[in-house]
Amino acid sequence: MLMDSLQEMICEKRTYTRLYHSHKHAYSQFLFPLEGSIDLETEGRQVKLNPDHFLYIPPQCEHRFRSIGRNECLVLDVPLHAMKIDEFRAGSGIEAALDPFWSSIRYLLTEEAKAGTANSLHMLVQYIKEKLQSHSYASIAYIHSHLFERLTIKKLAEIEHYHPAYYSSWFKKQTGK
Repeated sequence: MLMDSLQEMICEKRTYTRLYHSHKHAYSQFLFPLEGSIDLETEGRQVKLNPDHFLYIPPQCEHRFRSIGRNECLVLDVPLHAMKIDEFRAGSGIEAALDPFWSSIRYLLTEEAKAGTANSLHMLVQYIKEKLQSHSYASIAYIHSHLFERLTIKKLAEIEHYHPAYYSSWFKKQTGK
């Protein structure tokens, strides 16, 4: 199911049910779990998203999700006109650990969800966009730091939470090699 595009950014807390819900939409979405975990699947990728990670889902990326047990997630929906990230970089989503930078972003978004203005949210999204465009993939960083070791597609796919069969085409898309 393709959901309508957004005109304005939406930043709010949401909860999810135990039933898988599958869809895609014409806007970008950021998920920051605050409590519990969310099982999420995209093209070739399965992630159990916990409060110590976040996920960026690009426009038109088919995804399904559910959550078993108590949960709460901070969700930022961003219209296409406000967040155009190179698909080469975004692929089927970007999952990353909440380092100090992303923890700060989550805090600021949480405050904006309470009583933020559209202008301050827009400026924050532009800042996030710049950070995402410079994102380095964990498996590629692993290759660079383990050049003299025997590397396997299985190991590299595990690092990115991809199936090995999907990882090869994903890697080629990211690096051209």
